[in-house]
Parts: sequence; C-alpha cells; structure tokens
Amino acid sequence: MNTTLSKGKAPISTGVATAARRVPRWGLLVGFVLWTGAISVPLGLFSAAHRAVLPVAKESLQVSSSGEEQWTIVHVLAEDCACSRSVIDYLVDRGPSEAFAEEVTLVGGGSEAAERLRRQGYLVATVEGEQLCADFGSEGVPFFQVVKGGSEPSYSGAYFDGAFRGDAGFQDLRTASRLAAGGFVLSRPVYGCPTSERLKSVLDPFGWK
Repeated sequence: MNTTLSKGKAPISTGVATAARRVPRWGLLVGFVLWTGAISVPLGLFSAAHRAVLPVAKESLQVSSSGEEQWTIVHVLAEDCACSRSVIDYLVDRGPSEAFAEEVTLVGGGSEAAERLRRQGYLVATVEGEQLCADFGSEGVPFFQVVKGGSEPSYSGAYFDGAFRGDAGFQDLRTASRLAAGGFVLSRPVYGCPTSERLKSVLDPFGWK
C-alpha cells in the first residue's frame, strides 16, 4: 500500500511498492524455470562432452621409420584442447623416454606447442582434423598409440583409466612397458575434445573445450 505524507498540502505519494507485490507468482515461477534451464542446458552439454567416448584411429599414425623391434609411442594431441594441453605439459616436463621412441602428432597445427615439444627432443608432425577423420576415422583427442616396428598399433587409446585423471596418473609409459614385455593392455576409451566438425557441432557447440 502506498503511503502519503500530508501537512496541510496536497498528499504526496512516496511511490513505495515492492516488486514482489507487482509481479504475480506465476511470473516468478516462469522466471525461475527459465533461469534453471539457462544454467542446466550448457552444464549438461559440457558434462556430456566429457562423458562421450570419442572414435580414434586404429591404424598406425606413426610418421617416423623404425626397426622391426623398435617400440614407438605416438601421442595425438591438439593445442586448442584443454585436455591435450595437460598432456603437452606432462611431456615437456618429463622429456622423451630413453626406452621408447616418441613422436607427437598435433591436430590442427599449434606452433607454440610444437616448438615446446621440439625443444625437448620430440619429433612433431601436424595434421588437420578433417583429414584425420577422413583418412582414419579419428575424431577426438587426446590419445596415444603404442606401435612396434611400424606395424598396426598394439594399443590406441586414452592416457587414463577414466574420463578424468586418477591417482595412477598418465599411463603411456606403463602401457608401453607392459606391451614391450609381452603383456596385453586393452585400449582405454577416449574422452576429451572432438576434432572433426561433425562431432564439434554435437558435443561442443559453444566451443568451450
């Protein structure tokens, strides 16, 4: 209710009226539903992008030549992918392995990452995402392959046992060591960033990853 102040003059309205009284309850409910939807839809898409298993190459992506007994780890990454950047930092920090040959394929280029990796002694190649998709059916990163003597990969999969890094950490060197010793490792499903336009439009329409 508006209050008035009168001292022998015409009443003057203070205009005090709460917004809650002017807005009907159904309007508040609609606003809440719209706000909830605006928050939950992007978060749902972001979560789905991290949970989706990405198709990756089953054929070897090795570009270097090697002897029949040489084991090679091929890292397939993209500089514009946050998941890949953590792998790049890891590789730069530890440096190339003495037990295995290592090379890095950067999807979509990435001059800064390529320079950092080359300075540490890694062989670096680049490929466009659409070419990788067309030639190998590979549409996501990060993943790595373990290849013996340039043959088909003994492993082509993720660095971790789940969608996020666990306590066990990066599994590339452990995986390669086990395979080189005659063991078997099942290729882990890859979660991360889509590299093909087809999957980007579905899993990352806002370009968050």
